Amino acid sequence: MTTRQNYLASCKTRALAILDTGDTRGAISSMLRDVRQWAGGDIYDAGELAMREVEAVFYTADRRQLRDWVEAFF
Repeated sequence: MTTRQNYLASCKTRALAILDTGDTRGAISSMLRDVRQWAGGDIYDAGELAMREVEAVFYTADRRQLRDWVEAFF
């Protein structure tokens, strides 16, 4: 089984690859979708994940801030 850290690293890699194409909404969607799909259980509780979703709305226009948002997942 993949560790939580390894799984998050792969989520970040996918999201950042999408961001590098200029697709900010796609990067956000990828990160949030992938975090929810981990077979090892909940990576974040529902409240924390909801807060991260709200944060993401503010970063869709600024690719540097969105990169920081993705990288802040731990």
